Amino acid sequence: MPPPPDPEEESKAAEPGIIGGAYLYCDAGESKGKNPAEVQVGCRTATVEDSIWIAADKSFQFYDTASDSMLVRDMLFPAPSDAYQMYFAENISQMESREVQLNITLPKGKWQMTTTVSPYHSELITLRKNPGLTLMSTTDGVTVTKDRKSWSEWMPLKIPASIMKLPPSAGRPKPPKGADLVALAELRFDDTVCTYQQGKGPKEEMILSFVSCSRDVWKPDQWVRVKAISLGIVMKPNATEVGDYAVTLQTLP
Repeated sequence: MPPPPDPEEESKAAEPGIIGGAYLYCDAGESKGKNPAEVQVGCRTATVEDSIWIAADKSFQFYDTASDSMLVRDMLFPAPSDAYQMYFAENISQMESREVQLNITLPKGKWQMTTTVSPYHSELITLRKNPGLTLMSTTDGVTVTKDRKSWSEWMPLKIPASIMKLPPSAGRPKPPKGADLVALAELRFDDTVCTYQQGKGPKEEMILSFVSCSRDVWKPDQWVRVKAISLGIVMKPNATEVGDYAVTLQTLP
């Protein structure tokens, strides 16, 4: 079923109908070359047929949120047979502030898409293969990354009932015994914030469950229309946890 009518969102839309078709995401993994500070960032788009994507008029830009400036980067397309795979090199110390912006002309209209560069995690590969839009946020005990994506047209998304805490990646340090763990996440749909809380039982430690949204009528499994989505972790004052959090949102009825 399509998303139910939302008068507040519909009033903002230049065109009430949903224009679906594409979203962009980028993941970063540490380089194994001579320069350990450099990472290879791979970007893919989804929900667009290969033939349409290859023929589409598209351009990429790179933005640094810290300096509010555009960057010059070479986007590499390794093989025509892998239509969606793209790469560019980046310094690992700058990853928190990097965004990729894509302008693309599709049969359903022109799209402008923006995505942050998500930190790499082995579980993320599996999640990306599933239908839907996957967001990931991570903390190293001090810094928290926020995964943000936006589009120029309305996209249907289903509010998830929970957010996953991913198993630690190989080589990631474990939090010290007795550390105050992260227990709160915020999933932002445009200007509406939905909060997720970690349970206290041993079976709940890998799940953050839905608590509430700032728009009270929004509930889990409800369809909403949005132009931007982000996932962020709220750190407790004394938290020292190292962890990755992810959620996959349904994008098609």
